[in-house]
Amino acid sequence: MLRPVDRARTGVKHRPRGPSYPHERAKEEETVDFNPDDAQQYLEGIEYPASKEEISSAAEGNGAPEDLVGLIGTLPRPEFSSQEELMDELRARPGGG
Repeated sequence: MLRPVDRARTGVKHRPRGPSYPHERAKEEETVDFNPDDAQQYLEGIEYPASKEEISSAAEGNGAPEDLVGLIGTLPRPEFSSQEELMDELRARPGGG
């Protein structure tokens, strides 16, 4: 008769799927798969300079995907002087091109 394996006795621990360290999970969550040039359609009507909060709100109002709105919110700069400046920042982010 077979006995169930006792994980504690064998030293084998259950490991959850996915990244095991918080910084790895954060990197995974930051990655967004989109083409920054496609994002331009959601950024119409924004007057610059604009804060990232104003930009994400306008993008959301223009029907932008949640991933893009969230990514804008994570950008390190609080304000952008032009759409070109914003697009450069989006392209530099993981998954942004």
